[in-house]
Amino acid sequence: MDAGGYGNLIKHLRDFHNLKEESSGKATRNIEQFFQIQPRRSQTTVGTPSSSLIKNKDSWLLARDMALWFCKSLMPFDSVSDEGMNDFFQKYDIISCKEDMPSRDTVSRTALDDVYESMLENVKVQIKTDAAGHAAITFDLWTDQYRHLSYITFTLHYLTADFELKSFTLCTKLIEGKKTGAKIQETLNETKECFDLQEKVLHSVTDAGSNVKRAISLAPLDSHLCLGHALHNLVTVDGIGSVPELADLIKKCKKIVKTVRYRLPDLEREAEKEQIQFLQSLERVSEHLEMDENEPIIDDEVSDSHSVSGLQTNSDEFGSINHVPSIKTSSPTRWHSMLAMLESLAHFCNRNPVNNLLAQVNQHDLKIYQQEWNLLEDLIRFLRKFREVVEMLSTQKTASLNLALVFRLEIRDILNSLSDEETLIMLSLKNKMLAKLDKRFPITDKIVVSALLDPRFISLSQIDSYLE
Repeated sequence: MDAGGYGNLIKHLRDFHNLKEESSGKATRNIEQFFQIQPRRSQTTVGTPSSSLIKNKDSWLLARDMALWFCKSLMPFDSVSDEGMNDFFQKYDIISCKEDMPSRDTVSRTALDDVYESMLENVKVQIKTDAAGHAAITFDLWTDQYRHLSYITFTLHYLTADFELKSFTLCTKLIEGKKTGAKIQETLNETKECFDLQEKVLHSVTDAGSNVKRAISLAPLDSHLCLGHALHNLVTVDGIGSVPELADLIKKCKKIVKTVRYRLPDLEREAEKEQIQFLQSLERVSEHLEMDENEPIIDDEVSDSHSVSGLQTNSDEFGSINHVPSIKTSSPTRWHSMLAMLESLAHFCNRNPVNNLLAQVNQHDLKIYQQEWNLLEDLIRFLRKFREVVEMLSTQKTASLNLALVFRLEIRDILNSLSDEETLIMLSLKNKMLAKLDKRFPITDKIVVSALLDPRFISLSQIDSYLE
């Protein structure tokens, strides 16, 4: 450091941090002290207790608030051991030393239990105060594939006197042993008793599982099939699962994802190279077209620009050139996650890298060839038409049963539509789904009444046909 720079540092330390240049050793010690954590001075007078929160009952309050903080922010409970958090808490006089920080066990067990009990009582009070005599209860089962444990989650939905829609996740319970209808019904009764719902008229929305249907009949509950589950079964079970060519292609794509997922960094680097090459080819074509406009040349041979133009059209439909997605996995219970997987594989910047990576790991049988890419493109175009329906059905802030008839009409129109380029495989898919449409989306009294209550749909022809 030159003399000028050193002098400026000394001046800054003296003027702003009250550090005096008594000796180089003393200055060094003062600089080290400056970067040490020092709690703010207490504003209290001599003889009064410290303002630190870690005093008696305040230590418990801190642990409880941290439990709530970690849950709301999805932070791990061992964050209490983070050195930066400890330093921050000391600097702002929240704790006086590291020993005052609540332990992980205190936050994750005792304090968390207290937060849960408080929230439970608050939800009970709100339901008792707000909910009228009727409410909707939904439940679904899911499995932790890693620990091989099954759970069931219950949610409650109701309208207040001011027609405000409220929803609460009531609980998630472990289902031990077989997931029978009787066991589900027993868990449902426990939940109703816990939240004082025995006297309310409950309407359920569930999937079409045989055990769930059995639980509903044992309860007994007035129920309606979830429209989202109905669409999932229509697409995956009645449609894709019934067309061997498509079912085999989907299985192959899932095997590809499982194979390449552990080498995603290599795949992403290759996809980036593909993206750069494509941009460079577009730049060359642009220059060529500009020259051709200035000096037109008649050429009977097919120019390279035709193939690049075709690739540009393909890129618009199967991936933005500005964003190359990572390879996505699919969930067996969400058909649109399968669409996301197919779109990520079919992105034109991922196609060659995927096949090249499969060749490197000696999985040549998993390589996707042009005929299969063409079939994937047809399937993606078809499934994209249902994406908006899923987004509308997945809302939790508004009712969607009034839209059921409209969605049914839209699905029927999609399945009845034909194009000159329709392949026999896609035609078979549509016919298979169309044959099961009435089973998956039956017209019921609830659906018709819901549509009648919506002025936009009162003139639907299906309502007249049903009422006749």
